[in-house]
Amino acid sequence: MPKYKNSFVSEPADFLINDEEDKKLGTIRVTPVSVKWKPAGKQKFRTVSLDKFSEWIVANGKESKS
Repeated sequence: MPKYKNSFVSEPADFLINDEEDKKLGTIRVTPVSVKWKPAGKQKFRTVSLDKFSEWIVANGKESKS
């Protein structure tokens, strides 16, 4: 198995995202090297490297209170 530069401190998990009517929007998965999104009804995840996601969220995201 390849050695990754990042690792989880806890167990990885998928998170199901529902809308206000409890209809499934999709699934988000975070790995030590990427963030993945699979819209409801699709078979495959779309992925972006953790480095690219980190650059994007710092540049475009808003600060959170939590």
